[in-house]
Amino acid sequence: MIGFREDVESDDSHLGKVWLDTSHRIDWDLGMAAERTFLDQFSLPIAAVRSNIKTRLAPNDYNYNIMHRNFDPQIEAKILHYHGFKHLWAWPIGPEVSKILSSEIGEALAARAFQVFKKHYAFPPDFELNFGG
Repeated sequence: MIGFREDVESDDSHLGKVWLDTSHRIDWDLGMAAERTFLDQFSLPIAAVRSNIKTRLAPNDYNYNIMHRNFDPQIEAKILHYHGFKHLWAWPIGPEVSKILSSEIGEALAARAFQVFKKHYAFPPDFELNFGG
């Protein structure tokens, strides 16, 4: 989730407005239809360039893609990137997911969330909720 102040008084240089405009332009380009799922991700750097905002590329360990990769103890990832829980199970953090989530939102809400997750995502057959408490 990204938020922008609405009380900024500027023309086309406000990043939120430029990002939205960039997204609309890409979205309406029929040749890009297959890329729509990632529209927000590739329109942001374009909007930054259009706004003359200098950017720095963060190292891969700040958005480390673990999909279809086995655990590598040499990797010191800060943020793990995945689409679906099944990719977490090859990493040591997988069994800790329920404990981490419950520490953030509480056990009752975490338990409800996992009921929904299990309807839509593959979990190991031996997966159990572990709130660590």
